[in-house]
Amino acid sequence: ANVGNGGTRGMFHMFGYLNGSGDVIIDLSNCIVPKNHPAEEHTGYMFGYSKSLTQVILPNNLKVKFISGWFINCNNLTTLDISGMDLSECIEANNTFASCNSLTNLRCNETAKDIKISIDLGWSTKLTVTSLMSVINSLATVSTTQTLKIGSVNKAKLSAAQIRIATNKGWTV
Repeated sequence: ANVGNGGTRGMFHMFGYLNGSGDVIIDLSNCIVPKNHPAEEHTGYMFGYSKSLTQVILPNNLKVKFISGWFINCNNLTTLDISGMDLSECIEANNTFASCNSLTNLRCNETAKDIKISIDLGWSTKLTVTSLMSVINSLATVSTTQTLKIGSVNKAKLSAAQIRIATNKGWTV
């Protein structure tokens, strides 16, 4: 499959509302995304409200401006790999992980360190320390304070030194 210019609607709600019996796994790792493609703008709620969704693997080089609501109410999502995504131009991430209370494994792009907007993982209380550190290690150094909301349950899993990695980059945890 090729992921490129999605037209006026872009990829808005592309996989939204996947409900039914059984687990749904979306693996887009073999999708071809042209290197240096422009950031997709219409990507809101791409997977939102998909209660059967358990795993998502996104393609390399996918560049987006909005990830708001991408996984909202994906209550059974346990594994998410966004390590190939380019979030350097992302400007909005409202409710991206709202009600993702089963999310355990989250893999981000720790090499790019391109997350520079506030993110809320407070709903995802089952995240492993490895997943939390993947997020923290993916944070860019910011000049305007941003917030990484992880909630008290997740914060208790981390040491002061691990939290300090984020705060040293200008983030509030």
